[in-house]
Amino acid sequence: MRYISLVGMAVFFFASNGLAASEVGDRTKDLNGVKGEVITVSSAPLGGSSSESMYTTPASGHFVITQFCADSVSPGMRIDVGGVRLSQLPALSCKSFVPGIVLPQSTDVTCTNSSTDTGVCLLNGILTKK
Repeated sequence: MRYISLVGMAVFFFASNGLAASEVGDRTKDLNGVKGEVITVSSAPLGGSSSESMYTTPASGHFVITQFCADSVSPGMRIDVGGVRLSQLPALSCKSFVPGIVLPQSTDVTCTNSSTDTGVCLLNGILTKK
């Protein structure tokens, strides 16, 4: 059930940003002037007070976060970059970053669930080659 709501949330927010129609079969996108490969990652279901490294930015190119979503019935899902909190979300919500936040190379992106309920994080971004 949680996966269905997360997928539904992701489809809704992709559609609202105009990404849904052009993403199938072509992962290269020009979004607000940022051109590269669309990357979407999600965490495993996280129990209360647990963390997981979702993604490590590559050593070359640049990763630009464009959206972070949380699928939890309680507030408390957060995303940390290199050990520093980037955003914490209320229950069942997303936060978009326009045009995006460029992350340092070779840096861990971690999802932390500080609530008592199980939750999942979803991260969307663009990986540039330059």
